[in-house]
Amino acid sequence: MTMSESVARISVLIRSIARPTLARALLSVYAQDLPVRIAVVRADMSDDESLPSPPAGMTLEVSIPDHPLTRSAAANHLLDRAETELALFLDDDDELLPGHLRRLVQALDEHPQAAAAFAGVKCVSGAADAPVTVHVYDDEVRLVDQQLQNRLPIHAV
Repeated sequence: MTMSESVARISVLIRSIARPTLARALLSVYAQDLPVRIAVVRADMSDDESLPSPPAGMTLEVSIPDHPLTRSAAANHLLDRAETELALFLDDDDELLPGHLRRLVQALDEHPQAAAAFAGVKCVSGAADAPVTVHVYDDEVRLVDQQLQNRLPIHAV
């Protein structure tokens, strides 16, 4: 089944405050191998950047509120617009690794009783053309570890 032959099961919800990294975040979503519905809220009410167009099989909706939104209000704004079975938050300064969404969807398909799934996240630093891996979150999450440090970055779940 190709992307153009199927309907999006997952929404990627992006809170944006006009950081220059938004285009890269979107391109990382466009590189996924599943159809995706993308919703962006311009939480700071900005409308000053042209965004890359989504490929076939993906849709992009950008909303600009009538007043600035806090992080939690922006998240709720996006959740109200999530029209798919599954949803994932992505901050405008983060990127998805290739196959990230497929990994999450497959985990949920294999465990239909699960309320959520998580897949690895790689934290990098440095220049875009020479990133340095700082930490990788891709191991089993134990409750005790989660109490001491967030082991589930927002775009991992």
